[in-house]
Amino acid sequence: MGNDKDINLGYKVYVPNLSENSITVIPAKKSGDTKTISLDKAPQFIGQVPGTKTVYTLLSGGNEITTINSENDTVNDTFRFEVGASAPQVNYRCLFTSDGSKAYFATSHQPAGVAVMKVADHTLIKGINVNSTSVRQFIFSAAMDKINCIDPDMGQIYIISVSSDGLLSTIKVPESFVYAELNTDSGNYFMAESGSSAAVKEFNPNTQEFVRRINDVTDSIVKLVLSEDKTKLYVLGSNELVIIDLTDDSIEDRINLDYSSPTDFQFLPDGKKLLIPSADSDLIMILDPYDYSTDDVIDTGDGPGEMIIFK
Repeated sequence: MGNDKDINLGYKVYVPNLSENSITVIPAKKSGDTKTISLDKAPQFIGQVPGTKTVYTLLSGGNEITTINSENDTVNDTFRFEVGASAPQVNYRCLFTSDGSKAYFATSHQPAGVAVMKVADHTLIKGINVNSTSVRQFIFSAAMDKINCIDPDMGQIYIISVSSDGLLSTIKVPESFVYAELNTDSGNYFMAESGSSAAVKEFNPNTQEFVRRINDVTDSIVKLVLSEDKTKLYVLGSNELVIIDLTDDSIEDRINLDYSSPTDFQFLPDGKKLLIPSADSDLIMILDPYDYSTDDVIDTGDGPGEMIIFK
């Protein structure tokens, strides 16, 4: 397809290519002039250690983690993060504390499910027994003193204390869901159902009840993103981006995507562009946030996943 090298996003972007052993690097200037970081295995998830130039790359199918220097886009090291002495576990994703001292991992190790690492020396602090190996999202509370561990397969949310690394509570969600977004103002969760014409619903964890439901939003919901003022909910489906006005629960807009099978949805920090990777077409769509037209595309490797946009 070819990239327009005159595109200037203003921010460097890392894109893990989930179906090949690489990360695509999109420069801040001449953003179409991409380069590739080669890995030993396909990346499963990437995350930046706060306050550093270090990026953790969780390699697929095991417990190996490759660290990358984002200043010069070079591989530093590869190490194993092992939770127990049993068969090697798979680490699915991670979340770092704001000071970068600890990392929380969603892992296949039984019965922990969540493991805590000391970042300085990559050692295990403890495993947290949530008795599930299907945690798929980590979300900080408003005060960043708790972590919401989202487990759609089990229909549960595990609340973990950042100070003690202890399991504070388990919230049972009475209906199925595939993705959650926390409203840090109200403490409620917006949750997406699966399938075609899927609904989006709001869950109150205190009453353990759903307090609103918006039907027929879109197909195969991938991600939910609340606007900063909490008045809009962006819903990313298999072929479209739907914007819900939360003041009256109306569908404000439906934007048909030029390329299908999106895997992520992020605004640039300055809000001037919106980036959406397409796994089917191996590219990043660059959308204008005012009319949601696709201004440009940037080619990636095979199967682009969740991005890091460096501020």
